[in-house]
Amino acid sequence: MQNSIKGAQLGLLRQLLCCEPSLADKILDGLPGSERKDDDDDWSSHELGLWTARTLSACKRPVCIFLDGLDEISPSDGPIEVIDLVKELSGIANVKVYVSS
Repeated sequence: MQNSIKGAQLGLLRQLLCCEPSLADKILDGLPGSERKDDDDDWSSHELGLWTARTLSACKRPVCIFLDGLDEISPSDGPIEVIDLVKELSGIANVKVYVSS
């Protein structure tokens, strides 16, 4: 998981919800079947992307994300998917993304 886009999304979502616990109920209320999600395998990368974006958008304060080691992402995820992730995150109004490898 550490070298995957899905792992990065899970880590980011976890950090967001730890910093803003009030968002957890708001976000999970809109996620049908969330009570059955016990494991990282229960989430698709697409689904995680949507919920990460939704959580970031719901934050009332600006968010700064530092992404490092993107060159270590598994080749099975592909460079296009990494670029798409960065574009998606940086397209959210209250988010700034800093990238390094």
